[in-house]
Amino acid sequence: MCAKVRLTRIDKNWLRDFGFPLPIPDSVGELAIRWEKAFPGQPLPGVIPEREGLTLQPLRWGLIPSWSKDMKIGRHCFNARAETIAEKPAFRAAFRRRRCVLVVDAWFEWATIDGAKVEHAFQVAGSPLVSLAGLWESWKSPEGEELRTCTIVTTAANDVARPIHDRMPAVLDREAREVWLDPDAPADALHGVLAPFDGELVVTRGAS
Repeated sequence: MCAKVRLTRIDKNWLRDFGFPLPIPDSVGELAIRWEKAFPGQPLPGVIPEREGLTLQPLRWGLIPSWSKDMKIGRHCFNARAETIAEKPAFRAAFRRRRCVLVVDAWFEWATIDGAKVEHAFQVAGSPLVSLAGLWESWKSPEGEELRTCTIVTTAANDVARPIHDRMPAVLDREAREVWLDPDAPADALHGVLAPFDGELVVTRGAS
């Protein structure tokens, strides 16, 4: 489970260097403070492929399927297991047509040490930002208001993360991001990039 992420600041050069040569609205920088410690129900910065190219926009964390009549379902859909997203009713349509990359600089898990829960921050060594595989949906309220929401895709933990938690977000390197955002990518290629991250993770105990 991943229920907390962090993005301490938005830097346009970071994002361009990270492989996203896309227009970055000034409003994204202004919203960064809202993402510093983000939990389900709050906005995350999402990279979405659209007709004009890649766009970066805030997505409310907690996916609400387009067919849902109640937005409360989003409270339970902030993570999507990689192993079942192609079949789960809440995620299967988004998996086929609405994949996104969520940009953070860390995610968090908790482990019980000496009877107390201790928070651990996970980052990718040598990288200021981390790309997480995500899904997004556009949902309309009964009043006609459009809301764009998202979920973080999780996979089995790698050797570094496993002592803390048995799941971790699906971390994407640059090549994997290109596959994940390709609207024509076949299902086997998509599942292939959701394997446990084999790069080096940095774990900081007690970070917040």
